[in-house]
Amino acid sequence: MKTKVTEKMIPVHDPHLVAFLLLRSFIPKLTILNGRITWSYEDPTVSEAIQDFYGGQRVTAIDFVEALKKVKSQMYGAKSMGAGR
Repeated sequence: MKTKVTEKMIPVHDPHLVAFLLLRSFIPKLTILNGRITWSYEDPTVSEAIQDFYGGQRVTAIDFVEALKKVKSQMYGAKSMGAGR
């Protein structure tokens, strides 16, 4: 899936951060940026959630692991379909 990244979109490359954002109800668009898989967010409030992640905001471990599994599954699925080429 190829989506055009606009100036309003916030790109994220870290699957751990994407998993955290999923738990905060932010839904990313999987994109290709410079041949690299990137999750992008159009919601400007995602910046606050990113600060929470780097500030050590706690989430339950089991929920985080499940979200990370979903993120990695998306990533590997996109790569296997040739998205990263």
